[in-house]
Amino acid sequence: MQILRIQFLLLSQCVEVVSRPRLDTAASDSKSEAESYFRKAIELAINQREKSLELRAVMSLSRLLIICGKDRAAWRILTKVCDGFTEGFDSTDMKEARNLLAGKSAR
Repeated sequence: MQILRIQFLLLSQCVEVVSRPRLDTAASDSKSEAESYFRKAIELAINQREKSLELRAVMSLSRLLIICGKDRAAWRILTKVCDGFTEGFDSTDMKEARNLLAGKSAR
């Protein structure tokens, strides 16, 4: 299980770091590829029952969706994940998620 956790972290963080500065001007196929990786990271986190990792991947996907002008889809997926939490509301990730939902931090 630890190996899968590490794989997830590497996948989501690498895609985030590589794509974040370039996605504003990237071609749509690059954005589609990034979206695919984020969705794979989300699926992996769900399969591992890792809510905090799922939240991180969903935040990355939400940022991408916002860049693509799909604010409603970003809000919908992020709200769904946040609503699934029963604790950890003061964590850095939850605070960042709330900021994304409030439109304070698209990137």
